[in-house]
Amino acid sequence: MVETAIRRPRYAIIDMARGVALVAMVIYHTFWDLSYLRFFPVDVSADRGWVFLRAPFSPAS
Repeated sequence: MVETAIRRPRYAIIDMARGVALVAMVIYHTFWDLSYLRFFPVDVSADRGWVFLRAPFSPAS
């Protein structure tokens, strides 16, 4: 007996939120690495703007 799975619809808003979170993560970590290697003159882990960017996506920020 073959059972077929019922396909549930995808929610576009969740897919968009995941996409935004991934893009923000890539941007944050790229600049964190550049800051760590002293190619970017701002301390990404302590500067208000970067912490604000990190805050909505990180529960422990």
